[in-house]
Amino acid sequence: MGLRQVDVGAVAPDRLAALLSPGRRAELIASGARLRAALGEQALVCIGMSRTGTGVADLTEAVVTASRGLGIQARWLLLESGRDAGADTAFRRLAEQVCHAINGLAGMGNPRQAGIASADGLAGVLRAGQAAPALYPGAAAALNQQSAAATLYRQAAAGAGADVRDLVRPGDVVVCMGVATAALVPLAKRAGATVVWSCRSGTETANEHTREGWEFLRPFLTGPEGADAFVLSLPAAAPDWLPSHRLYTLPPLLDPLSAKNQPMDTATVRAVLSHVGLLQRGEQASGTVFVRRDGSPGRVDRHADILQTGAPPPAEVPMVIYATRWAARKDPVGLLACFADEVAPHTDAHLVLAGPAVHGVPADPDAPEVFADCLAAWRRLPHAVRTRVHLACLPVADPEEYGAIVNALQRHASVVVDKSLAEAHGLTVVEAMYKARPVVAGAVGVHADHIRDEWTGLLADPRDPAGFGKAIRRLLDDPTWASQLGTAAHRHAVADFLGDRHLTQWSRMLAELRADVAARTEVAALCPGCSRPVLHTPVQVGELDFCSAPCARAWQARAAWLSGAGDGDVDPVGSTPPRIGDLVRLPTGPREPADTGGRA
Repeated sequence: MGLRQVDVGAVAPDRLAALLSPGRRAELIASGARLRAALGEQALVCIGMSRTGTGVADLTEAVVTASRGLGIQARWLLLESGRDAGADTAFRRLAEQVCHAINGLAGMGNPRQAGIASADGLAGVLRAGQAAPALYPGAAAALNQQSAAATLYRQAAAGAGADVRDLVRPGDVVVCMGVATAALVPLAKRAGATVVWSCRSGTETANEHTREGWEFLRPFLTGPEGADAFVLSLPAAAPDWLPSHRLYTLPPLLDPLSAKNQPMDTATVRAVLSHVGLLQRGEQASGTVFVRRDGSPGRVDRHADILQTGAPPPAEVPMVIYATRWAARKDPVGLLACFADEVAPHTDAHLVLAGPAVHGVPADPDAPEVFADCLAAWRRLPHAVRTRVHLACLPVADPEEYGAIVNALQRHASVVVDKSLAEAHGLTVVEAMYKARPVVAGAVGVHADHIRDEWTGLLADPRDPAGFGKAIRRLLDDPTWASQLGTAAHRHAVADFLGDRHLTQWSRMLAELRADVAARTEVAALCPGCSRPVLHTPVQVGELDFCSAPCARAWQARAAWLSGAGDGDVDPVGSTPPRIGDLVRLPTGPREPADTGGRA
């Protein structure tokens, strides 16, 4: 694995401020000042897995571009494949399976693969570079005990170690975003950074799978080289070993300047959907222009890959829209069955299942299998229903073009649906609310926080097809009420989810975090080996506290050399001798630090 810097520009704060009330404009300016004061000359470095197609990618781009516009050094790095394609594929598969586990849905990411009976079996799969099967019950505990897969997880990410050393300087703030980047936390800490681990996955209902998934991640997140702070979008998902005083909750960031959320009139919406192949062509075949983040014009040129029987529907036909990732936890197969059984027989609506090109999102290695399951279910539908269901893989070569297509889909929707079985981010629903579209969402995770049932949208049990289908029908049968829900949803989204709200909380978190690190630095003892502050559980040698075991061993080697007990004529460490009075207190070896769960 390696790191690649994403080339993005800066967004002037005036562009966002123009959409805000005077009070919120003032707070945005204050937030920028807080961020600049907290970071000084240091950089904000965000590390993720995908350039487009995920809510985390959208959030990262908005944070980095807005930070640059505020005069802050900000970088966006992607963890990408290296020379060993097999090991990299295995790393992504394992990361996806751990993500399924902390969502409480272990085994759903690759349902056709059989389970395995031991950690050695999983390690063998990983060494061979094959797809990792679902974590079996008890797998994570076994993996941590035997270190087989955990070692491979660490080694795959260690390939990015040289890039971390090159791109991260001491004092920088590094935000590792997502399950896969947890393995980079120790690498960033060794580079001298303040490290935040951000997770947009999880479920409020703990079970054996969530415990196994979190236990697998624990060694990468806690201890002397663990994260300084944790950001979870669903705080109820946090395991009890995460220190509560370092745990933060941030809402989704809705970027109104992005191609996915900018205003789009009806003519442009229809022109875009006609061009990509999801609506019948009208009299006007042009008009697919949108505004890029830097203010320059863009145009939807590419077409979607669509599976449908016959011609696309006319613009007047009601549409139920699913426009998100091909992920098992989003349950697109369940939505297809729900529509066929509960919605299609009672309405004339069509269903569009749309997601990124199946190989276009590195963070979703299971996307081809999930889409294949959707295709198989679509083929089994009766012909009369199949003609009203459309499967679309959207182009992602140009992330902003992809965003413009999703924008058009959501704005055209009669109903936007998100039948997630677990949801810790909820950006799909928030974006639809901002566009004043009526939504039906699974009553799980953050959906219950973002939607006031029957006021700003409808919540339904995602595991109850009849109930979920009934909720969709209620909105299709009463367009006036659906429009009222959409209007209320828009007001709620503007009040709570626009980017200034996220940036305000983000600036406060970073200011508090940097103050905490500075306070610990002021009171910390200096390491005898390197003279740096000991900010975590020390490695003790006699009565001396060292910042790390390697530093302690190096100090011992030089102490032995100075006392004449060492071999050779060359100083093994450097020019600064230890205190001679300390030499008599050296035991035979350093004591390894205890695991304190990340508490300083």
